[in-house]
Formats: sequence, C-alpha cells, structure tokens
Amino acid sequence: MGELTLETLQHILYSKNRIPIKLITAQDEEILILVTKVNLSERTIKGYCQGTIAKINYKNYDKLLDIESYSSSKSYELNSGKVLQSLISEDLKIIKKKDLEPSKPSEFVKIGCDKFARYGDGGASWLIYPLYYAEELQLSSHFRQRLTQKLNQIGEIRKDWHEKCPVLDIIDPDLAPNYYYSSNQDHISERSKYQWFPSEVLISPDLNLKLLGPIHNLPMKGNKALYSYILEVFKQMLPGFSKLGLFDEGDQKIQVVFKAQKYVIQPRTSYSGKWHVEGKTENIIAGGVYYCKIDSGFNNDQVLFRPRQAPNSYYAEGIGINVEQEIDVKENSAFVFLNCIPHKFLELVNRTNKPLERLFLNFFIVDPTKPIESTSFGYEAEKALIKLKKFPKVIIEEILSFIIFRPNAIIAKELRRKARQDMQNDQTGWGFINYGNSGDVCFIDDLISKRMKNRFDKIIDSSSEKIVY
Repeated sequence: MGELTLETLQHILYSKNRIPIKLITAQDEEILILVTKVNLSERTIKGYCQGTIAKINYKNYDKLLDIESYSSSKSYELNSGKVLQSLISEDLKIIKKKDLEPSKPSEFVKIGCDKFARYGDGGASWLIYPLYYAEELQLSSHFRQRLTQKLNQIGEIRKDWHEKCPVLDIIDPDLAPNYYYSSNQDHISERSKYQWFPSEVLISPDLNLKLLGPIHNLPMKGNKALYSYILEVFKQMLPGFSKLGLFDEGDQKIQVVFKAQKYVIQPRTSYSGKWHVEGKTENIIAGGVYYCKIDSGFNNDQVLFRPRQAPNSYYAEGIGINVEQEIDVKENSAFVFLNCIPHKFLELVNRTNKPLERLFLNFFIVDPTKPIESTSFGYEAEKALIKLKKFPKVIIEEILSFIIFRPNAIIAKELRRKARQDMQNDQTGWGFINYGNSGDVCFIDDLISKRMKNRFDKIIDSSSEKIVY
C-alpha cells in the first residue's frame, strides 16, 4: 500500500466516508485501531481502540494511544506517529462507518408473573419473582473461547477441588476472605466469622464500567486478559441488573464479588445443589450467573426459583398455580435476580460415557446502602509500600499481614474447609407452617440478618395490581 501520511488518511476519511482499520495482536488479543478524524493543522489523529483489553486496561496501550481520561470519553487522541507506523501494512482495511456500529446490548426478559394469591382458609401471600433471563449475551464465539481457555488455565494451575465433590474453584471468594470485618452478630457458625472481599466498580449512566480495585484471588499481574473478559461479561449483564432497579442516575460506585467455578460430572454419576440465597454476612442484594461453557449431554439442566414464602403444594394445586419458576440454562446464557428469592440447580445427571463440564461466572452485588470492606484497601496499601522501594518483598508481605489478614495458602484452605463442613450441617431449607385450614412453605436461613429480610418483605395488599421491587 505504501507509506501513509496524515494527508492520505484525511483524504480517505472525507472522500470515501470510510474508516481506516488496522488489526493488531497484543497479549494474545485482537485489537482494532479505528481512525475517525485527522487534524492537519494540529497534526493529530482521533479514533477508537476497539477490543476488550483496550476498553478496560487502557494503560497498557500507551504505545498506541495517548489517553488523558478514559472514563469521560469514548474516543481517544491517538499518537499520530505510532498509529501511522502501525497502519503501514498491506492488510490495512477501509471499512464503511455503518459496518462499525456497536452491537445491541444483551436483552433480559422477565421470568415469572408476580401475583397475589389467596388459598385455603385465610391463606394469602405475594408470589414475587425478581428474576430476568438472557438467552444469549452479545459475546462472540471467539470471545467465549478465549474466556473459557483463560479460566481453565487458572483451574488447571490451582487444582482447587472441593472435597468429595465434582466442583473446581477457579476464583473463590471464600478463600482467604476478610476475618476482621466489623459485625454486630454472634458468630453462630464458621461461615459467619468472615466476609467476602468485593471489588469496587464505577458504573456510568450509559452502563459503562471501570474497575477500581482488583478481583479477590485473581492477581492483576499476568491476568489482564482474563480481567478484561470477566468485566466485559459483567458489562453485558448490566442491563439485567438495571431492570432490578439497582442503579441510580449518574455515576455510581458499586461493590461486586466475583466467582468462577466448574462442575465436572463423571460418567454415570450426578450432582445436585441445595436451596440457598447468596452470601451470609455480605449484604448481597442481587446476583447473576453467566454460563461460559456447557457440554451437551446433561439431563435436567435447569435452575429453579421459589419465593421465600408460598403456599404448599396442596394449596398451590388447589388454586392452579406453580410457585416455582424454572430456567433452562445453556451456553452463553445468563440470568440476574434479587437475593430475596431462594434458588437451586436441578440434579445434573451424566448418562454418557465421558465427563461433562459446566463452567460459569457468578457476580454478587453488595447492597449500596450497606457497603463492606473491599479489595481496594489492601490494594492501595500494597501499592504504597511497593512505591517506597525500600523493603524487600518478604518484608512487605509481613507488613500487609498486620494491615489485613492474609493467611498462607495452607491455613486459608483449612479455614475454608471448616466453614464448608459447618455449612453442610446448617439448618437452611424449607419449613412448613400450618395455620388452620391453610399453610405455607417458608425458606429458613438463620444466618440471613433480619435487616436483609425486611428490605425485601412485601406488604400484602390485594388491591395492588403492580409489584414494585
């Protein structure tokens, strides 16, 4: 094609209404440099750097971009000399602007019909389903393949399997959590002795995001690509969380707990979940699940949701309602929900002759009115110590152990094992309440604080047709 100049770039833009594009590869990721404006008098170029890493970890691309403020602008002033140099290639493409329109946001639809039900002799309750489902997120097959590959790489390195269970923890918030959190509750269980560490995320009104601190148990060094993938998935799920009424107008800082797991069900075996809500001491207000990879061959690949209080099966059948809502999960699907509604996945049965896997990401959002200590605290302390450059790494780690409880891997896993063993014996589940010629099945979880319960309690008003949550 020959050497490009600012003049030839400007001619291409204004004469053909097309955008010069150069596809590059950095850190195993494909990135597009899109030139959209040329200023000859100032000798500058403006445009976009399109790609998952470039959107999130923009600081790594200072060789290509001169960015002053990522959060306040969607376009960047490009380093003209470096961009021109990168565009000197035979594979430079000229594409029409209409072909570069952003994809539509993922669509989340309501699951279940909220209703007021009367049954038996005086029984009544709201059946509320704060639940939204996206059959498919707007993520390419290449993106999903790379995300799956990165997560599996972490899983293979850590080999963090549950004891006597086909569950592999890849990013686990229960490992080395916050044991020094402030609590007014009695520690009635091992699990109530600690809190997860959430990450702080800034959400803009147009549902863009910026990560303000690291993900717990996922070092930023060496995992920048995986960070960008996880955040892109979370961004795709923001429309669903928005429908739950979580975001206010203007910029908003939220706290998110990230988790990644994989189930590996061996041939002729099965694995089932239990009814639960998310978190214990973290004030989790909402949750979301994204299925990165699901092998074909599972029987009963569904997730069930049931209101915290509902008529038992006898009375439900009497008025012709099904209190449970069922979601068929598949690869690249996602759902979001308020944490007032218990849920479980149906028994995963593998009747094939080979292992079957299900890989997924969890996102748990902390109630913005009740924030907890996040990863930002330890992260900022560590950066400050490293910046001093006066202490060796071993001394820094020792200092940090006093600032924030950070046990070694052996101690952390032993503490987690005790908590898991204790949770297996807890009394969480369903209980039947009978009052005269009627009765309800109620979800019982002694570790959910009364404040969290009250937040989601609904006032029974049979005259109300619309449910707002």
